[in-house]
Amino acid sequence: MEQKFIAFIPENIATRMESLSQQTKAHWGVMGAQHMIEHLLTVFMISNEKIKFAGVFREETLPKRIAFLRGNEAFPRHVRIEVLPEDRPLPLRYADLQTARQHLIDEINLFVSRKDMIEKNGPVHPVFGPLGFDDWVRFHRKHLSHHFRQFGLI
Repeated sequence: MEQKFIAFIPENIATRMESLSQQTKAHWGVMGAQHMIEHLLTVFMISNEKIKFAGVFREETLPKRIAFLRGNEAFPRHVRIEVLPEDRPLPLRYADLQTARQHLIDEINLFVSRKDMIEKNGPVHPVFGPLGFDDWVRFHRKHLSHHFRQFGLI
């Protein structure tokens, strides 16, 4: 059965986040609502080349990882990324959830506006390697959907 993912439309993403509050509990994992928004923001900043992140991928695993990215399978609930602490979220950077959410929306809009530059440069994803714009969109759709499910937003 095909997994359904959130449409990659900035307004749709922003609307989904409106119901999120500091009190919203995750269905799994150690992140709070603001941690999740800041986590998503960090990955958009990587795709916008504001943050350079050393890859944790091995070249020989990239074809399998890219096949997963382009397929219909969702990230598993407790997916483990080697560069993130397993038992605690990263420290918060912003004063409140609303500020973090606005930064995320701004970063998503910047990502969309940089389509040609992203396609040309292929920013490096820490797990999936260098990606063009369409593969970054695939990744962001899966990643947003994963965390929106985690907090009951879809």
